[in-house]
Amino acid sequence: MSRTIKDLTGRRFGRLRVFNFFGVKEGQGVWDCWCDCGAMVTVTSNQLLCGRLKSCGCGHGRSAK
Repeated sequence: MSRTIKDLTGRRFGRLRVFNFFGVKEGQGVWDCWCDCGAMVTVTSNQLLCGRLKSCGCGHGRSAK
């Protein structure tokens, strides 16, 4: 079974900017992203598209309450 992986290169999700397709893991695309703080993180398509991750964990992606 083959799934088409949507190209997320260049898209921004919160403080993360997708810059490279890393590969496939468990049927999901895996992407290298730069955070606005300068850190690089590798995340899955699902984490980005569902809004689960918006930063590298630096704390800048949290919404104020």
